[in-house]
Amino acid sequence: MLWIRGDPGKGKTMLLCGITNELKNQLAERDGLSYFFCQAIDARINNATAVLRGLILLLVDQQLSLTSHIQEEYDRSGKNLFEDGNAWFALSDIFTRMLQDSSFRRVYLIVDALDECVEGGDRLLDLIGQTTLISTKVKWLVSSRNWPSIREQIASVNDHDEVSLELNANAVSRAVQVFIKQRVLQLSAQKRYILVWDTVSKLKRLPPGLDDLYVQMWKNICSSDNEDLCKSLLSTTTVLYRPATLAELTCITESLTDVSHDLAAIISMIELCGSFLTVREDHVYFVHESAREFLSQTVSSELYPFGKERVHYDIFSRSLQHLSMTLKRDIYSLSAPDVNIEDVKRPEPDPLAKSRYSTVYWIAHLCACYF
Repeated sequence: MLWIRGDPGKGKTMLLCGITNELKNQLAERDGLSYFFCQAIDARINNATAVLRGLILLLVDQQLSLTSHIQEEYDRSGKNLFEDGNAWFALSDIFTRMLQDSSFRRVYLIVDALDECVEGGDRLLDLIGQTTLISTKVKWLVSSRNWPSIREQIASVNDHDEVSLELNANAVSRAVQVFIKQRVLQLSAQKRYILVWDTVSKLKRLPPGLDDLYVQMWKNICSSDNEDLCKSLLSTTTVLYRPATLAELTCITESLTDVSHDLAAIISMIELCGSFLTVREDHVYFVHESAREFLSQTVSSELYPFGKERVHYDIFSRSLQHLSMTLKRDIYSLSAPDVNIEDVKRPEPDPLAKSRYSTVYWIAHLCACYF
């Protein structure tokens, strides 16, 4: 196992993306590659069971014969195999058997951001250590922040090495410089807006460190005419249990009520949030996990003047209000109550498009109001 460690914003995820792409191009016959990128803010991909599900899915996608390891357990447990409290144990057993299968000559497994595996991270590291013992063909690449708890567990792995991005700062710096140069050249050719005589002076005005940059971004928000709007959006997105779509966000954020049917206007409002947020494929994300941490920790008292509980209550209250007005019996007009979920096709427009986050997480926000 190789552990790549570094502080927030040092490029761990980008490095693992690059390595993954290189491995894809270099895989030999009967080599397997599976990878998973954890995100603490998304409840669907921030736990050990989700990591295993993802790794197993990609392995099966490359070698269909591996489904035999799943079928045996599925015949015995049904879909609960992947969903109930015992899913971790069943999936661990399936995963271990897959790695011992003769279908693969060698298997490369990549897990990014172990520190963002907020539930069961210790179990995942234990399993990683066990798999390195049972088969020499298993090669792990993992990344995380410099957390002592992770270091202690990795130290117990029989055959491991580590790369510190801080101790290799010169190599990282050179790579970043090459990347920046390439991007600037692309922008210069594509946008034709870079004024050579003004570029250096503007760059020098940017804060040099990540935390200093966030502080400057926050100050810009607080001194702008859109301060209340931005704080409303940021206070909501920091406590969500997964990234919301633009449509979902309109149901749980009061400041978006008047523009709920104007996606272009919503995107423009999000863009006012000082580059803390970004929109990808209709979902609203933080530009980096460290950005969310800065908001929820460093400037918490300013972002939540009445406490996080109040924000959770507002989301719960607005969710329940919206659901009471929109939900109805047989909302997809299926008629037959026993229809297989696999046969259901979402109608267009989808009557649940705005309600999906609320229907799943309203109860979690209710609980967070008091605990």
